[in-house]
Amino acid sequence: MTAYAVCILSPVLGTIMTLARDLLNKLKWTGKLKGCEIVILHRGVPSNKRVINSEQITEIKKSNFMYKDEKGFEIFIPMHRVLEIRMQGKIVWKRKTSKAGLVRSVKTVKPPKSRSRKSSRRR
Repeated sequence: MTAYAVCILSPVLGTIMTLARDLLNKLKWTGKLKGCEIVILHRGVPSNKRVINSEQITEIKKSNFMYKDEKGFEIFIPMHRVLEIRMQGKIVWKRKTSKAGLVRSVKTVKPPKSRSRKSSRRR
């Protein structure tokens, strides 16, 4: 199964992105990551959100990313904690939330069934 969070049209990049990881990697490899902000779910801080500047990101992996905090510690953030990605103050990616403002579980989509050839068995 493949997990999809949100599928939006990004007017800034001109493409459709489905995962936060995909957008972060595209921004990284096109040189547009500088100046972006990543809003993450962080329990225990006011409004349970923390904003990370893209300059703090040290590594982007398949299911997580790493960033250095103000004290110089490297922090591990799972991708499912990413709530928004902003570019020059505009939201270019946002995870779906419920009316109560809580993050919904990620919608899972089954891959399409492959067509199997008819059995060559004789009946």
